[in-house]
Amino acid sequence: MAINPGGTDRVVVGDTPVSTRMITAQCRGGLVAFFNYYWVVPHRGEIVQSSRWASPLLGKISLRKVPCVRN
Repeated sequence: MAINPGGTDRVVVGDTPVSTRMITAQCRGGLVAFFNYYWVVPHRGEIVQSSRWASPLLGKISLRKVPCVRN
């Protein structure tokens, strides 16, 4: 697996734009090569968004952090 830091990007969490650094992971599982992507908040190491390969059946899974709403 090779991990490559990329450029900066903004991810909107709720109503708040968050500055992130995009990280690309080049992976291999069996005979399949694929890329996973992570949007990481610098200095906190928090992943606020990701796009990952799951399987040929499921394909790609994307996740994004949502704010916690308390009543």
